[in-house]
Amino acid sequence: MDVSIIIINYKTPNLVIDCVESIYEKTKNINFEIIVVDNKSNDNSSFIINNKLNNRIHYVQANKNLGFGKANNLGASYAQGDYLFLLNSDTILMNNAIKVLYDFISENENVGIVGGNLFSKDFRPSSSYSLKFDDLNVLINNSKWSSIIKKRFASSRFGHQKKLEEDFNNSEICKKVEYIFGTDLMIKKDLFMAINGFDPEFFMYAEEQDLCFRVKELGFDIYSQPKANIVHLDGASTKEENEFSDKTFKMRLHGGFIYYKKRYGDEGLKLYYKYRLKNINRNLFIAKLFFKKKLYAYFSIQKKCLQEVYSNLK
Repeated sequence: MDVSIIIINYKTPNLVIDCVESIYEKTKNINFEIIVVDNKSNDNSSFIINNKLNNRIHYVQANKNLGFGKANNLGASYAQGDYLFLLNSDTILMNNAIKVLYDFISENENVGIVGGNLFSKDFRPSSSYSLKFDDLNVLINNSKWSSIIKKRFASSRFGHQKKLEEDFNNSEICKKVEYIFGTDLMIKKDLFMAINGFDPEFFMYAEEQDLCFRVKELGFDIYSQPKANIVHLDGASTKEENEFSDKTFKMRLHGGFIYYKKRYGDEGLKLYYKYRLKNINRNLFIAKLFFKKKLYAYFSIQKKCLQEVYSNLK
């Protein structure tokens, strides 16, 4: 078996079906298996998925909602492939992406992880990787008045385009990056198992950054392969597209706290809280100054979430 594709389901059976069908439609000249891990959806996911996909997948039922990382660890324990391809349920393959990624990583021994180019549902370039790991400098810079004002008042179109220049591979050449987003991450199974997979302390968010950090510490490179193209229906798997979810925001904060704690110890928790709070307070000041009631309410909720998560962790 060349590749084991692992997809996590949590109450999104139709997304899983569309994703799997795109895999069978686009994937050629490679031996693969598909493992779907259900995070105890407590709905009719099992019936819908198995009834539609029949014997084309291996369905694994978790006994509780494990989150993203631990569910992938569970899926990996069933995997027979030499490589693991961790694929979000809210994705659709545009081409023979899995073969493209497999060829690149299997032919380059120094490559530990590789991912492709992601596109939005209307086929526009979407964030696919990061050129730098989060660190104290990132926290401090994000909390500066200059950064906040620039982000708040800069043209959204210009800002989005500038961001894509940093996290989307517009070339036809593979690019070395710091970390690949967990949306479409391929890694050699032996390496994944050697580092014990995702850290179980993470529930969701920041776990792929931590995984890539540990892979790079072992001396492996991480690459973006632009010839592998995948649509990412961002937010669909958490049903949060175009709306704020305090539950999701708390999970993001929790992942951030755990990541900074791993990098900087207990002091990392305090620093993450300090600079996130400074960022939010300054955004609140701007919202109040310009009578932006909705924006003020938005950051007020963020502040409450931050204080709650931090209180539960310290």
